[in-house]
Amino acid sequence: VVHIARGYAGYGLPLGDLLPVVSAGTQNPAQGYTLALSAGGKLIPAMQIGDQPGAAEQLWKDMSERLPIYSLSAYSAPKPTARTLIQAVSTAGAGTGGAGSGENEQAFLCWQTVGRGRVVYLAAPAIYQLRIRYGDRFHYRFWGQLIRWAVARDLSQGSKTVKLTTDRSRVAVGENVQVVANLSS
Repeated sequence: VVHIARGYAGYGLPLGDLLPVVSAGTQNPAQGYTLALSAGGKLIPAMQIGDQPGAAEQLWKDMSERLPIYSLSAYSAPKPTARTLIQAVSTAGAGTGGAGSGENEQAFLCWQTVGRGRVVYLAAPAIYQLRIRYGDRFHYRFWGQLIRWAVARDLSQGSKTVKLTTDRSRVAVGENVQVVANLSS
């Protein structure tokens, strides 16, 4: 994961601009990270992998507390245009933060809108822990829901001549939202 992000972002390749993250600087793998759904992640149906409301939060927490994540990519600071769904929280206390985060957060799973699609980024290859700890049910549910959510982009409303699209279906008071107006004759 580290080498893939560095390969695109570090050499000025055009694909680097698509990544929803920038380098957070030097990571300390000895401290480890646990996972927590962000406020935005709690609202996205794709992150609700548990059978009951709120169960997903506990699944991610339990999974990563028993075996913290020690291989978080240095590219884990979300860009201002990115939305973090799952945060990586340092087991040594507050996250180390990074450039562009504005909130001292490390993103384990984040995304951003690019054109009419979404780019989703994982900062560590730790999703396999869902399968090891809980079997196939949550692992398949996570990947199936995430992929369906990532490609389901038509959140538009309007008429034949005017369509309005937003980057998410729920917005809290004071949050920024991206609105695209498509006009046709």
